[in-house]
Amino acid sequence: MLFSIITVSLNAEDLIYDTLKSALDQEFTDFEIIVKDGGSTDKTLENIPSDERIRVISKKDKGIYQGMNQAIVEARGEYLIFMNCGDRFYDSTVLSRAYARLKDRNTPCILYGKMFTEKNGVVSYPSRMKKRFFYNATLCHQASFIPRKAFSDIGYYDEGMKIAADWKFFLEAFLGGVEYEYCDSVFCYFLDGGVSETKKGIEQGEKERRLTKKKYFSTLEKIYIPLIYTKAGRMLISLKNKIKKG
Repeated sequence: MLFSIITVSLNAEDLIYDTLKSALDQEFTDFEIIVKDGGSTDKTLENIPSDERIRVISKKDKGIYQGMNQAIVEARGEYLIFMNCGDRFYDSTVLSRAYARLKDRNTPCILYGKMFTEKNGVVSYPSRMKKRFFYNATLCHQASFIPRKAFSDIGYYDEGMKIAADWKFFLEAFLGGVEYEYCDSVFCYFLDGGVSETKKGIEQGEKERRLTKKKYFSTLEKIYIPLIYTKAGRMLISLKNKIKKG
């Protein structure tokens, strides 16, 4: 099996159906769907479409990252993509487009594309991944296909985190030698308004990232990386590139 589509749910009766329907509507059919429910008390489980491709795992968890880890253990696909309740595949050809990019690769990679939000429209990412990208940014989970092998090699999501464990995983994967490949295509519709976008969530995420940066970024990197993203820094990079080109 090529793809495992993972949806972690908890009391998401108004959101889960559209998310799963967008997966079931994919033209490419070599996939499974895992719904990892943390003990919903509303009608979430009742609103899951009846389809043999969907496996429901009802098990208590201590948060979304533990729920994701529980689903990873059960996944059979070569590549995993996490589609949270309320998020959707952008159209019915996403898996087909991902397959077209992955089928001829000799080594596994994290394949990442663009996302669309009502608030920001289409959000793009660098076509070539560098360590400095992860200093203040991360990829969209719902627009990233992650090889299952990467979790065995790098480790699972840090369950001690509440907001930034996906960011930490992407950083550790990069530092651990996992290849990244960009697809200039919109993969998902991302639902705005999650916990990470609240004032409390933003503060918690910043705290978690600060602790991780102490481990993975040197003092020098903490100085020059922020400077790169200033106007003057961008001008210097542009000048350097022009000099390289002769």
